[in-house]
Amino acid sequence: SPEKKKRTDEPCEIPSDDKLFENDILPQIVTGINTYLNQQNRSIDLQWNVDFGFIDLIHEGKLNTMEIIKFTHDKILVAEQKITSILLLTAYARGMSYLAARPFVSGEIKEWYKKEFNTSFRTMCRYQQVTMLLMTYPGLLVTGLSFMQCLKHHNRIIEHLIKNNEL
Repeated sequence: SPEKKKRTDEPCEIPSDDKLFENDILPQIVTGINTYLNQQNRSIDLQWNVDFGFIDLIHEGKLNTMEIIKFTHDKILVAEQKITSILLLTAYARGMSYLAARPFVSGEIKEWYKKEFNTSFRTMCRYQQVTMLLMTYPGLLVTGLSFMQCLKHHNRIIEHLIKNNEL
């Protein structure tokens, strides 16, 4: 019987949240904002039209050369990036609706949000937290960060932007 090959590669190290912020999130913020600022017609160039033409290639069985596979992969990555930005904008709007509803709260706030929006108080707070971050630093909308990245790194983003207000 053939011998099993021993695994020689090192196990994947999971970085700390601070390292993840420093090595991935912060460069993504800087690159996203700089890319946006370097566009000549910012409001015109910031269009999040998503091309799903790659789905036809997949369903029609046309992924038959590496050139087409790589082309399709690139189209998927562009679509993912745009969809992530759209989802963050949508989360911002959802958080704004929860903030706008605050003056109408009557009774116990947790129960009121559950009754009126069919959402938990914790979920509502998460959306409000990200919305307030985006209200303070709207440039984050063009960075490609996801809702979860904004939520997870909320405090790190604020601490960095307070110290480094060039963004």
